[in-house]
Amino acid sequence: MPAAFITIPGHIYAAFDSGVPESEIESNFPRIDEVIAYNGTAWIPVEVTLLDRGFIEAWQIGARQWRENSSRDQVEFLPIQAAWTAFEPIGFDTSERQAIDPPNEAALLRAYLTQLEEYVADAIQPQVARLQSRINSRGGTARDFNRMGLVYAKYEMINEAEHWFQRAVDEEPLADAFLNLGHLDFMQEDYIQALDNYEEAHDLEPNDPKVLLASSRAHHELENYGFAIGYYDRLKESNPGLADQFSYLQFRGQEYGRASDVALMKSVIIWGEDDQ
Repeated sequence: MPAAFITIPGHIYAAFDSGVPESEIESNFPRIDEVIAYNGTAWIPVEVTLLDRGFIEAWQIGARQWRENSSRDQVEFLPIQAAWTAFEPIGFDTSERQAIDPPNEAALLRAYLTQLEEYVADAIQPQVARLQSRINSRGGTARDFNRMGLVYAKYEMINEAEHWFQRAVDEEPLADAFLNLGHLDFMQEDYIQALDNYEEAHDLEPNDPKVLLASSRAHHELENYGFAIGYYDRLKESNPGLADQFSYLQFRGQEYGRASDVALMKSVIIWGEDDQ
């Protein structure tokens, strides 16, 4: 993982590349002043001396130090790979020094999940509060419930998302909400149930490119290749650009040949949502 040194007067700490494109910072981070845009991606500054207080606090303090010293032009950002060209790495002789033991995997996972839940709760709180206020003031519509479900779904909070999507379709048959329910099933590899929900969406919006794509993907996972190709052909007619992104759907089984591409695209979810 690409990393960097950050130097400020009398101190040095670290940053790492999140991989999020710079153009997507605003849509992925609730506080854009807590990331560093560098070389086209978002980097996370971490005050490594404070990790015992939790990753989120170490991140927040690292970001604050970056902001304060940047305003005084007293900060440097040094990618480690670039630094190696000037300062050659020192070898680590395990015959003379004790080897570095990795942390306990179970303990690491617990710590990670705790910090992740705290981060997600903080990130979505403003969106949840705004939507809840709208629902409370006017009773809520199917589209309001669908939007609330999307807030949770995009952070893979499956149970909460399912509650709101189901509430949406109970309020009104809404193609986007049925589509999103299907996506939750797809993410959990329940392709039969996913297809049931996609078919409900298709009955309501038979020409929606997102619905055609979802139906093709579910049939492809179930090895119903004839149906998968049929939906894909319709997708090519209605949205060629979207079809190109999922070109493996026009092939049967292993015909496509690039398993890595299939695995990558399988993780991509195009949610049903409106722009209001």
